Amino acid sequence: MHGRECVLVVEAASGRRDSLVSVLRGAGMETETAQTASEATRKLALWQRFAGAVVAADLPDAKGPALICGLRAQGVRLPLLLVSAPLDDDAIVKALQSGADDVVTYPLHPALFLARLRAQLRGFASSEDSSIQLGPFRLDARTRMLIGPCGRRRARLTETELAVLRQLHSAGGARVDHGALMRNVWGYSPDARSHTLATHVYRLRRKLQMGDEAPQLAIHCDTKGYRLEISMLPDAGPPAARGAAVPAAAFRL
Repeated sequence: MHGRECVLVVEAASGRRDSLVSVLRGAGMETETAQTASEATRKLALWQRFAGAVVAADLPDAKGPALICGLRAQGVRLPLLLVSAPLDDDAIVKALQSGADDVVTYPLHPALFLARLRAQLRGFASSEDSSIQLGPFRLDARTRMLIGPCGRRRARLTETELAVLRQLHSAGGARVDHGALMRNVWGYSPDARSHTLATHVYRLRRKLQMGDEAPQLAIHCDTKGYRLEISMLPDAGPPAARGAAVPAAAFRL
């Protein structure tokens, strides 16, 4: 069986661990288990083997959200679901801010749990396998790599930069308001402030510059938001008039 179809269950309590494994295997999924955060971290060092992970909120050597935060910092990009005793809204928000894709609480309803897990697996597979064409540039979502014309130049984006660029691309050249961009990228995070967005856009702009001989991806801003364009440099020549700005929508596939 392909490794990416396997779900890692991270749970120290044997009863709950066995219950989660039973539900997943009953749905036709393969499973592996880990009983501590350190064991989970070791197994997820090769995270491409797994389709996702289900993480208990309480582990002997760490809290589940802390484990998830650490995994995200190490570059683990598969769906991570936190399973916990009932939580209030603030605790759920904090768990999501730690990097969890969803929070499922006990008592566990198997059908609902599986539906939410599968939704995350589908979304991840779709986003990871997608390739976005931006004029002569290609954005590979799996590697977060922006590839220039003929593959000559490459720039690796962070997760946040990738999310920002995707939001701007999906607008088809239209302006995306600051508030909408922050909600769609950061959700309800208290870190979603205008200066945070401006900093990420600044860094993204620097990575979009790929050499004077090629058309440039450019992010333009005004007091209300940002929009994505592909601009021809003065010495780039036809097909567009020299110095002309061509909306990104004109290049969308």
